[in-house]
This record gives sequence, structure tokens and C-alpha cells, in this order.
Amino acid sequence: MSSKKKPAHPTGNNKNKKSAGGTSNVSKVFYLIMLLLILTSSFVRISGSNRRKSTASTPTPTSAAAGAGEMPALILSYHHEDVGSHICEDLTISSVGNAVYSDCLNGTNKQYALNSTEMSLLQGWEGYFQTIQYDHPLVTKTGQIDIQLFMNGTGSNQADDTANQRIEDFAQGLVDKISAQL
Repeated sequence: MSSKKKPAHPTGNNKNKKSAGGTSNVSKVFYLIMLLLILTSSFVRISGSNRRKSTASTPTPTSAAAGAGEMPALILSYHHEDVGSHICEDLTISSVGNAVYSDCLNGTNKQYALNSTEMSLLQGWEGYFQTIQYDHPLVTKTGQIDIQLFMNGTGSNQADDTANQRIEDFAQGLVDKISAQL
């Protein structure tokens, strides 16, 4: 007695065959492709938002404005904490000259737009120096002071102690100016 085999699908594959989960193989491939497209799209948007556009001339706050849907790049981040004096301040500045001041102790946030002189000075340092990561802890009679400075430099020169101090003084001056605003 010979057993008869069921005839195969005319194209050689059984497109209507369902897997154990009840989803056809074609649907699984479709969902996998869609998932990959979504992940790729998300990655491109995230990585694109961190890129800065290069220009031949020195960018100004208006010419360096990010394209539609893009986030401006971070140029400078500054943190100042004095435990003895109960001070905790943060400052971030974007590539378009937008500054955000935060008092870490009471949650106060203030925004500020750099003027042309401040922006020019910051862009000069940014274009001249390499990236700066500066951590300056100090122990005083009143307690511990911690100063952290990050500048996303695009230049080729290493900042020395004098340059780090100038940039730190610039950031602290902005913190004082912004925090004094009503």
C-alpha cells in the first residue's frame, strides 16, 4: 500500500501555511522589516540631532539655528556646587546661544539668550580648543566645592589652566547674571 503525498503548492511553497503562533511567514517578515525601519528611523533622528552643521563663516545665533526638527548641539555645560554655602548651580549653553540656568537645590530654572559679544567669545573658544572636560574639586574651611566644566570644542589646541579658568569665569559670570534676573 503506497501512501499518497499531498500535492505541493503549485509555486513550490505553501504561502497559506500558518506558524504555531497563528501568523503567516509573510506577515512575520513584514513585521520584522517594519520593526527594522522604525529602529533605523529612530537612530537616524537621534544621531542627526547631535550633529552640528558646519559653515564657512563663524555662525551667529540665527545662522547656526538647527534645521526643522533638529535639536541644537550642546556647546558648554557648567556645574558649581558648594556644600558649605548650600549652592548648587548648573548652566548649559546650546550652539544657537540658548542658555539654561538651574538651581539644583530649589529647582529654579531660567532661560537666557547670549548676546553677540558672549556668543562670539564662546564660539572663539569652541573653534580654538579641543573638547574640555574639567573637574576642579576644592576643599575649603566651609566645606567642599566642586566645579565641573565641559565644552564641546572643535579646535585642535589643548586648553591650559589659564584657559580653563577663563572659561570657568565666563560660565560663573553668566550664572551670576542669569540667577539675578527676576
